[in-house]
Amino acid sequence: MSRASRFGLITVLLCSAAPVLAGEDPLYQAAPAWVEPIALTDADMAGGPAILLADVQKRLDGAKVWDYRDFAFRIDSPDSLASAGTLSASWIPDKGDLIVNRVEIVRGGEVVDVLAQGARFTVLRREAQLEQRSINGVLTATLAVPGLRVGDVLRVAYTTVQADQALGNKVQSIDSLPVAPLQVGHSRVRVSWPQDEAVQWRAGPGVQDVEPVEAGGYKVLDIELPLAEMDEVPADAPLRFRRPPLLQIGSFSGWQDVSKTLAPHFTTEGSIDPKGEIAAKTDAIMKKTRDPLERAAAALRIVQDDVSYLANGLDGGNYLPQKPEETWQLRYGDCKAKSLLLLAMLRRMGISAEVVVVHSTSGDAAPDLLPMPADFDHMIVRATIEGEDYWLDGTASGTRLSNIGEVPPFRYALPIDPKGSDLVAMVQRPLTTPDRTLDLTLDQSAGVDLPSLYSARIELTGGLGAMIRSLVAQPDATYQSAFVDNLMDKLVAEGSLLDYSVTYDEDNAHAVITASGITAPMWTFERGIAREYLPAMPSSDFAFAPDRARKAWRDIPVQMAGPYGFRTRLKLILPEGGEGYEVRGREVVDMEIAGTRIKREALLNKGTLSVDEEVVSRLMEVAPADVTAEKAKAARFAAGKLSLRAPETAKRQWELSDKDRAKLAPIEDAYAALIAKDPDSARPYFDRALFRSGILDWDGALADIDQAIALEPTSAAWFSRANLLARLGRLDESLEAVRKAFEIDPTPENALAEAQAMAEIGDVGEALDLVDTYEDDFEDHFAAIVVKANLLGMSGKAEQGLQLLDKLLVERPGDPEVLNNLCWHMGVWQVREDAMLAQCTKAVEGGGWSPPVLDSRAMAYFRLGRMEEALTDLNAALSGQPGFANSLYMRGIVRSKLGDKDGVKDVAMALRLNPGLKAMYARFGIEAPVS
Repeated sequence: MSRASRFGLITVLLCSAAPVLAGEDPLYQAAPAWVEPIALTDADMAGGPAILLADVQKRLDGAKVWDYRDFAFRIDSPDSLASAGTLSASWIPDKGDLIVNRVEIVRGGEVVDVLAQGARFTVLRREAQLEQRSINGVLTATLAVPGLRVGDVLRVAYTTVQADQALGNKVQSIDSLPVAPLQVGHSRVRVSWPQDEAVQWRAGPGVQDVEPVEAGGYKVLDIELPLAEMDEVPADAPLRFRRPPLLQIGSFSGWQDVSKTLAPHFTTEGSIDPKGEIAAKTDAIMKKTRDPLERAAAALRIVQDDVSYLANGLDGGNYLPQKPEETWQLRYGDCKAKSLLLLAMLRRMGISAEVVVVHSTSGDAAPDLLPMPADFDHMIVRATIEGEDYWLDGTASGTRLSNIGEVPPFRYALPIDPKGSDLVAMVQRPLTTPDRTLDLTLDQSAGVDLPSLYSARIELTGGLGAMIRSLVAQPDATYQSAFVDNLMDKLVAEGSLLDYSVTYDEDNAHAVITASGITAPMWTFERGIAREYLPAMPSSDFAFAPDRARKAWRDIPVQMAGPYGFRTRLKLILPEGGEGYEVRGREVVDMEIAGTRIKREALLNKGTLSVDEEVVSRLMEVAPADVTAEKAKAARFAAGKLSLRAPETAKRQWELSDKDRAKLAPIEDAYAALIAKDPDSARPYFDRALFRSGILDWDGALADIDQAIALEPTSAAWFSRANLLARLGRLDESLEAVRKAFEIDPTPENALAEAQAMAEIGDVGEALDLVDTYEDDFEDHFAAIVVKANLLGMSGKAEQGLQLLDKLLVERPGDPEVLNNLCWHMGVWQVREDAMLAQCTKAVEGGGWSPPVLDSRAMAYFRLGRMEEALTDLNAALSGQPGFANSLYMRGIVRSKLGDKDGVKDVAMALRLNPGLKAMYARFGIEAPVS
């Protein structure tokens, strides 16, 4: 643990350890008489961990909890001086006092009493969590310790007294127990209470062989800290297996006692003014419908939508709620206020209901905890209608009749009942309505490697839909557009949004987003065959592969996410009427895996693939005994992942005929619309340039790049122009563009690009000088060496270039890129021909038989006159990468040398793809046949 984090921990302890307290200014008094302070020796302070002491002592006495904390830490660096030099403590004045007992500096055996010298804490009167709609009543006192120096030991002690008016004569105390690897010289938590008082305690996990002892009429529980490091637990274990160790102590006899203690604060009798607005709204609901479930949904909508959330911890507000009439008048309240208001409305309508407390994140641990109110952090309402329990959360949003039966993921609830209650499990129900339904049409009829046009309708329900309500109200159209554009990038693929709309239906809590646009090509290529894994499928992210291999983990269940439900209805329009296209994977699925129901129907018909898939997941745990079987089901499902496979004859963008190009008009129209929509943006011009260069519309692509440069003349934009011009063989213009890029961003990498461009027009000597100028400025000199080696080859010094690559291979043994560059250099410059083939075979094997490496070895075979073997490698390279113009060009040459008259067709196609190849290979002394 770093010094910064260690002293950050002290700050956290100081801020969070002061529970509830009762004056607005700190008091300065000696420690209580029952405290047994720990004495630190010179040896303690001289060595060991920087945190010398973390001593917590508590006493429970009647309705009060006294909490004494004593810390000492060594200031051993300027960083720790900055971290620990300002002390802070927080408290809630309506609960009790903050009593500062000691602030001392120990320096060279002398003790400086900082408080005796007149130093006092300053109270910051502010609400730290106001941005989170929370007024917690907490005050923070700070002290910049005067005179503190590096080498000093700072010791701070304070006491707080907690007396919670909501709990009557009951008390509760809870402390986190630090674990290794945290290092502390002396640390403990020590709690005492009168031996005749009925106090319960529970500690763990990881606390063993600890029992209270009796001393002086008190029971004393002492735990040495830090605890031993906890065993690692899988991240997908339920939270109760992953919770940190706690020490809980309280005077509640059980859950029923907690329930009865809180119940008096949540009575509803007389809480609604019969002539007030709440009564009028409730009566209007009853007049509108006699159905109790409809009534409950209507009341809940009022509480969710008409009363904003604001947590108010003032005047005992952590457990004491606002009264319903006050909440309605203020139009704000926290979970307690909203729940009590809802409870009063439901009871006025004759619906059986009660408030319940829950924990919002770790409710599954509730049965393992010591019963006390502090086990919970949230309150909702349980209504019982026709024998069914409905769990109604006034702080949520978007609850309507269609989804009122959904069960929040809190796991356990404690009903607040004057007669008392035990914990009750919140049993999940299957979702009846998907949270998100996506209707998506993708027009991919232009081709497998061309952009797709899409139109989408997304319906969001319940809480998810309610999140869009603020977006609808957002007056800034740019914000709305960015939101929808980002959403579509996640659901479909990276692209550009053409048009959209966002609406919200208040009555049904449904949001509808429509969108249309254009995406980047979505097909991937495996050995030249196009395959598409369908976008936006709800099952795409589903997996169940928990690790339970360790013996200690085999009895730990797996926590599944939920509840949630997503549905996608996809229509995908295929190229060439879908002829030869095949669906791979499971077309029909109806199975449940680890609590997740997956349904799918896919049909390929008349050039359109239609897929309807829904995934609904329950909040549940997979029992240890079921893990293996569920993993097997998940593996079978994953093996049947749905995809499309294009035929080998699927046309690529460079193969389009004039008739095929007529089908590209909708894509051109889409790009034109994007440009018209935002004429000052360079991005749509770049996107269209990429599309046009793919279909070999060189003039159109260059015009778009030039327009983009006129709007945003960046270094990257000029390099785009340079690369396109080099591809066209317009090398002088390419060099000019590279120099423009370098002027904007004069980095060593850009200088390297300029050197390469200079060499292409014959200025090899100047190019070498430029590389030498920047050679020492590269963090990774790989690229510089490769370029310099090539320039040496161009200048007739191929052996010197090869020696540079040899040295690079010594630095990076086995590196596939270095091996490939060695092979290529030997072949194109015809150097060390006796070792060339062995070197190239190493490169092919090390490079995984990738097309570029096969192309390099084909060059070696060509130089050696082994044309059949060269052709084999070139065919393999083009099988993996059909549009690889270099391999296509060389294959045409090889085929011609073997007497194949169609070799000239390969050469012609290669020069269509990359007109600059002819000049490039001419530099190597290789000339293509003339058709």
